[in-house]
Amino acid sequence: SVASYSAYQRQDWLIPWACALGREQGLSPVIAVARAADGAPLALLPLGVRRVGPLRLAELLGGKDANFHLGLFHPGVRLDAQDLRDLLNAAAAATPGGIDLFELLNLPLAWEGAPNPLAALARNRSPSDAYKSALSAPGEAFLKRRLSGETRKKLRKKEAKLAELGPIRHVVARDADAARAILATYQAQKTTRMQAKGI
Repeated sequence: SVASYSAYQRQDWLIPWACALGREQGLSPVIAVARAADGAPLALLPLGVRRVGPLRLAELLGGKDANFHLGLFHPGVRLDAQDLRDLLNAAAAATPGGIDLFELLNLPLAWEGAPNPLAALARNRSPSDAYKSALSAPGEAFLKRRLSGETRKKLRKKEAKLAELGPIRHVVARDADAARAILATYQAQKTTRMQAKGI
């Protein structure tokens, strides 16, 4: 059986994030693992530690770039708030230089129908809810179900305004070179737009 996770806990998202943005932010990866008496892993928390003033702060890898933060918990394992505090305290003690504070943001209360164990810790409610949905075809039918007529009308107006600047095409990058070219074009356009706004 496999632990539930979102796209933000996948290795192919977390490792590049940690190597690029995480490193830029001064984060050092720390993986906290809870094990059963026989040594089998029960839970894994992909953390990063950085210095904030005099404190060493730990956060889940992905930072504010991840909409959903989850640990990886073996299906059927139930950890209560004390179990989680014990895991975090053990991680703090085992980390070179220690950890003074944990900041765990963007924790959904549940994922794939199961409660998120990390939500058992003392917490503040998020100022905004995060939503998820399964994409379905055809696209127009999906949008009709999910968006009000008024919202779709606004989107059509935005599309028409964008079309005044030139032709609009939907392109999917089929390889790394195409992805880089699309991102480079986007960055150049965004830079020009921000400069025009004086940002």
